[in-house]
Amino acid sequence: MLVTSHKLASLSQNGAHSQLLVFRAWQEEIGAGQMEWRGYVHHVLSGEARYIRSWVELVEFLDFIIKKESQS
Repeated sequence: MLVTSHKLASLSQNGAHSQLLVFRAWQEEIGAGQMEWRGYVHHVLSGEARYIRSWVELVEFLDFIIKKESQS
């Protein structure tokens, strides 16, 4: 089933505004056997996306999206 951005934008539950995000996380070796978590987060409706290296960066991106969407 193909779901377009227009259809996604019209989806809500009980009138509440919701966001659709895709998040991918993985580990990368950074040398000497040390691993680091990396991630990619994509806000489907706006197309905004970020690569992240910390949970703080994820929270900052989510805050950015929520503030941006509340202004529109």
